[in-house]
Amino acid sequence: MYVSYVLSRTLTVLLEPTSYAVASQNYTVELYENGVFRDKTYISWNQPEINVKKEKYVHFSVTREEFSAYFNENIHNIFSVKIY
Repeated sequence: MYVSYVLSRTLTVLLEPTSYAVASQNYTVELYENGVFRDKTYISWNQPEINVKKEKYVHFSVTREEFSAYFNENIHNIFSVKIY
């Protein structure tokens, strides 16, 4: 998991399926800011994507102020995700 970047007022997270991923299962992706729950979204992979460990992006919205502060900054220590 990588908290990749902030672009176009979204925080983008790059995810890769693990060997435990199940095809066509919807996974919940929760975003945490300094350990506090902030938002959630969903992701799934099909079997061919799992076979090649296809990376996918998920996006979370940020405010204008956050975008101004975080753009081009290293934010991996601020945000984390939990997938289940």
